[in-house]
Amino acid sequence: MAKLTDAVQHKTARDGDSRELLIAKSNLARFETKRLNCDVPADVYKKLQLKVIQNDTSITFVINQMIMDYVSSV
Repeated sequence: MAKLTDAVQHKTARDGDSRELLIAKSNLARFETKRLNCDVPADVYKKLQLKVIQNDTSITFVINQMIMDYVSSV
């Protein structure tokens, strides 16, 4: 598994946000939002950081997708 510092350097070296991420940011900007804060184990958070960097996305996008999937399945 790559080191987090390597992944961060890769992310800062890229040319810009992915199309998917730009669309997500645009969608969030159009609606009223609420801040969500929760505790997760540190090792899980590091794995999440690596995964979103590798997939050229953001934690915000992933969490929003998970929440939308969850509430639409209820």
